[in-house]
Amino acid sequence: METEQFLRATAYIDCDAEPVKRKSQEIVQGISAQRDKAVRIFYAVRDGIKYTISGQRTRPEHFRASTILSAGEGYCVQKAILLVAFARQHRFPHDSGLQQSEVISCPKKCWRREAPIYSLITGTQTCTWRIVGQGCADL
Repeated sequence: METEQFLRATAYIDCDAEPVKRKSQEIVQGISAQRDKAVRIFYAVRDGIKYTISGQRTRPEHFRASTILSAGEGYCVQKAILLVAFARQHRFPHDSGLQQSEVISCPKKCWRREAPIYSLITGTQTCTWRIVGQGCADL
């Protein structure tokens, strides 16, 4: 599979948008090591973009990296999109996907009807990056 396809801008991963470019460069300013850049980008999205499950996500543009950056908030899928856009600015190929997880403790209103009363199956977004000379890192 061609690595270049994992580095291009897309309709949602608009890593070529000026606000995304500027913020991405600001995050890694003064850092030269690829691994250190990846770690800084990860923490910038994790800590700098508020996690919210009740934010905007009803329209396609709510899933565009530049829109997410502008909003300053998102849930796991939106934060992963922004993370990938920042990563592409620094030439990190990646893989992104959904992961199912079981949550034992949750409010009753979240329970799946067909599941046992203690169980909730949820999806969460994951990203795996290939850092040159470092192998893969799940972030």
